Amino acid sequence: MKEMSAKERVNSFVPRVCIFGGKAFATYIQAKRIVKFITDVAATVNHDPDIGDLLKVNFSFLLLFCHL
Repeated sequence: MKEMSAKERVNSFVPRVCIFGGKAFATYIQAKRIVKFITDVAATVNHDPDIGDLLKVNFSFLLLFCHL
């Protein structure tokens, strides 16, 4: 995606959003590492001037579920 020209990217890719979410104990070290990894990837992808308009990454810290 980065190696393509701007015109090729616009013509070849549909804009996408990747949403991550989860729940774990606050003391679970591996979960903290995964959350940090996802947020670091999100910051890199979302602020990239070449692909920032075509791909967004989001990690939701608060998930609300409603049981009907």
